[in-house]
Amino acid sequence: MRLTLILFGTLLFAQSPASPPGLQCENRTLVLFSPGPNAARQKELAPAHLAYMSRQMRANKVIVAGPFSGADGAAIVFASSDWNQVQLLLKNEPFTSAGVIQVSDHKTWMACQAPAAHLTPTAPY
Repeated sequence: MRLTLILFGTLLFAQSPASPPGLQCENRTLVLFSPGPNAARQKELAPAHLAYMSRQMRANKVIVAGPFSGADGAAIVFASSDWNQVQLLLKNEPFTSAGVIQVSDHKTWMACQAPAAHLTPTAPY
């Protein structure tokens, strides 16, 4: 009986939570970046970086990306929750492959949004 309760509890907590009503939730990968050893090459590689990121966004592989204020890093939210797939995309990304930025952390993230949500606020906070 005790083993049955443990197995039931494990299955109950192992299931992914249901999306809250009215929201769409997907597992994504959030990657945080810090300046890399070749940060001085940023200006030189910016056109290739922007072209690559634009292609990944149009292909729905990258959901949102951008630098932090103060040139102290960046963040990218990838559509995939598979770290191996994300690493393949980063391997070909000009800034990461040249060491302009480097991965400082990554997490699988349950990202929720309203259907057809716009990321730009319509009114100031």
